[in-house]
Amino acid sequence: MVTGPFINASAVLVGGVLGALLSQRLPERIRTAMTSILAGVIGHRHFTGH
Repeated sequence: MVTGPFINASAVLVGGVLGALLSQRLPERIRTAMTSILAGVIGHRHFTGH
């Protein structure tokens, strides 16, 4: 049985709902910092191949 895709889809769904509910409670500077940090991590992984 392929449980991996179901776990992944559930995690994405829960994360999306939590993000939608909690994002308005976070100050703008924290949201901006989180976006910058995630972009940096994704960019680093993309360019280094890890």
